[in-house]
Amino acid sequence: GVVTLRDVLDSYGVTGVGFQPNVVIHAHAGSTFTAAPPLSMTNAIRGLGVMDDGLNEWANTDYAVDAVATSDTQRGQQTNGSILAINNALAGKYQALGWRQFGAVDPDLNYIFWSTTTVSSGSLSINMARNADPLIEKALLAGRASTEKEVRETAYQTVNKRLALDLPYLWTDRAVWAVIGDPPVQNFNNPTTPQGQAAFGMIGGSIWPTQIWIS
Repeated sequence: GVVTLRDVLDSYGVTGVGFQPNVVIHAHAGSTFTAAPPLSMTNAIRGLGVMDDGLNEWANTDYAVDAVATSDTQRGQQTNGSILAINNALAGKYQALGWRQFGAVDPDLNYIFWSTTTVSSGSLSINMARNADPLIEKALLAGRASTEKEVRETAYQTVNKRLALDLPYLWTDRAVWAVIGDPPVQNFNNPTTPQGQAAFGMIGGSIWPTQIWIS
């Protein structure tokens, strides 16, 4: 069945199935996806959840926001059997957490997550692993202070080696993004900014469609 998401706790009866299921899988594309598909949206949202007849449940949502400032506020409903992962990670309330991160096109964009300057013993820590390694900090600063390729590569190789020794993270997989199109689709990997400067063709699976043309 299809039901519109609401901002209150509610139940929804599924009819016409012909049997009583032991497990129900539900998916959603966010609270703004209210029309019948196909539908274009500004932001990308994907939600998937499972509940069995013993009321055991699991749910996960990925959310990518377009064209906003450097901060964003979201809310979620937390039950006794669920975790609001970002809040718990920032607060250090975890034994282990898992998600996809650190896919930046330039390692310097991960500085805030790996720096000793963003480790906090208080309520929130942007360095969520709270890994305060001075050698990582030194290498990160060396990498962001230089424009020479060899210097930057050496610096971030040092960061990689130190992370392998400190083990604040365990790498389990790598997200591989791809853009597929018919041969007539041209110029999808050669974007420019509104100021005319060269831009990265794809970041985290997102591309710039404005300069694409059909031959």
